[in-house]
Amino acid sequence: MKKLFNSAKYAVQGLLHFIRTDRNGQLELICAVIAVTLGCWLQISTMEWCLIIICIGVVLAAEMFNHAIEKSMDFITQERHKEIGVIKDVAASAVMMTVFMSLTICYIILFSKIISRFL
Repeated sequence: MKKLFNSAKYAVQGLLHFIRTDRNGQLELICAVIAVTLGCWLQISTMEWCLIIICIGVVLAAEMFNHAIEKSMDFITQERHKEIGVIKDVAASAVMMTVFMSLTICYIILFSKIISRFL
């Protein structure tokens, strides 16, 4: 039981470090709060909530992996290396793909409901 508690403690420490230090993560958290607020205001369905929550989780997890990869590469060397640049670029591209996917899903779910509220 103590091992499980320690694992959870370290995971929370990692999450707090990520929230304090990663600007993109902070922006994505703000977007998540906006999406949740809009979801509450628009009274989206259970299935729509599931999709929004999955999108938020996927984007944040991808950003955390990207953060860990960048920190690992910076720990290995501070010098510029073409290969390390490629590794960082590919990790950042993975985050970008999840963001585009999530924005598209949120647009499909939320935009039509916003339009119907005002028309």
